[in-house]
Amino acid sequence: MIMNIENIKKLMTKEDPFHIHKILGIISLSHFAFRYYNLIYNFNSMNFNTNNDIYMLSFHFLLSTSSFQFIIPKTRNKSNPMIYPEYRLHNLIFSYRSIICTLLFYYKFSIIYNILICYLTMIGADIITYYYKDGTTIRNIQFESNVTDETKKNIKIFNSKMQICATLFMLGNIDSAFGPLFAIQLSSFLMTLVRKNIIKTKIWHFVYGLSLMINVFINYSLRFDFIIFHFISVNLFSYLRFTKYYNKYLCWTIIYVLFLIYRLYPFTITYDTTIKTIFLIRYLYNNLSLFIKLFI
Repeated sequence: MIMNIENIKKLMTKEDPFHIHKILGIISLSHFAFRYYNLIYNFNSMNFNTNNDIYMLSFHFLLSTSSFQFIIPKTRNKSNPMIYPEYRLHNLIFSYRSIICTLLFYYKFSIIYNILICYLTMIGADIITYYYKDGTTIRNIQFESNVTDETKKNIKIFNSKMQICATLFMLGNIDSAFGPLFAIQLSSFLMTLVRKNIIKTKIWHFVYGLSLMINVFINYSLRFDFIIFHFISVNLFSYLRFTKYYNKYLCWTIIYVLFLIYRLYPFTITYDTTIKTIFLIRYLYNNLSLFIKLFI
């Protein structure tokens, strides 16, 4: 079975007697659905146009914050993806990164502030890792025993590249800053479902992968020259970091300097929406094929 429906009752816990966290989760999921509906239906925008749109971010902020009322294991589960202290703290600061960068775009702050927030997030994550020393949070996520080593390796590479993409998305526009928040907050909910034995590990990987892939639709709202810059930067960072093993902060500084140069000398490329659609279909086909292998 894909889900053990009979275990859903386990989601009712004494730590959340008034169901505040669950209500915030439902509101946040509904808000994500509304934004992605706007993006995919309109093919150009999540429509963050008014103060009321921005006020909705407070529910996402409170959702991440309210998760600290729950008692979780002190160490990482070695068999299944479940929430543990280091992961919860990482989840919190990366959620805040998306929320703050979305606000910075809405209120038209200089892009320098987005870069500063990205640096502060990385520093915060490294401080948390230093004190907890529980391993890389996403790259070391567990798999079921019947998953091949090749599939594990390819999914880990995919997840690593998506983290790079998410950081670069903080520089794109208001939609790309908000988009990565979906996978960040959904991943914790999925881990809770694993812990309550409602879903299996392979379902966690598959749904989490989908939550990352859906952000490809944000390309419809981005300038085509930024999409090209984004593509080049992801591959450049991957080469410097994972092939040459350069320091993470040095790699990001190189990328940010290149971004600021690009901002000084923007270029416009004439394109047809069909080009983006072809790219989108190819991207989804390649990555869906990868995650389908979890079930083969």
